[in-house]
Order: sequence, then structure tokens, then C-alpha cells
Amino acid sequence: MLGISFATVKTNLDTARHKLGGVNLTHAVALAILYGHLFMLEATMLARQKNATEAWEQRYFIGEMGVVR
Repeated sequence: MLGISFATVKTNLDTARHKLGGVNLTHAVALAILYGHLFMLEATMLARQKNATEAWEQRYFIGEMGVVR
């Protein structure tokens, strides 16, 4: 469906598992949920989006003529 090989999927899952510190994929999924990377509450997601937007607005000045660095 995505046009990627099984080996690519396995490599990406193994990389994610390693970065999360999981001993297997089930453990990695549990850790991802615990850390809020998967299935986060809507309030948490909205707060993260707001923080990201504020950080972007502080980095770039948005004036009448568009974005100015």
C-alpha cells in the first residue's frame, strides 16, 4: 500500500524500539504511549500545538507584508 519493503518497515520499527529503550515491539509501543508519543489526550495535544505555534511566532516576525526573519 505504501510501496515500501518489509525490510524498510522492520528497520524503522527496530530503530524506534531501540530509541524508546524497549526490549521488544510490544514494550516499545507501551513506552511510546506512556511517553505521550501515541494516543495523547486532546488537551495535551492542543497544548503542544500552542507551544509549537508560539515558538514559531517568536522565531519569525509575522508582519503585514508576510514573514520576516
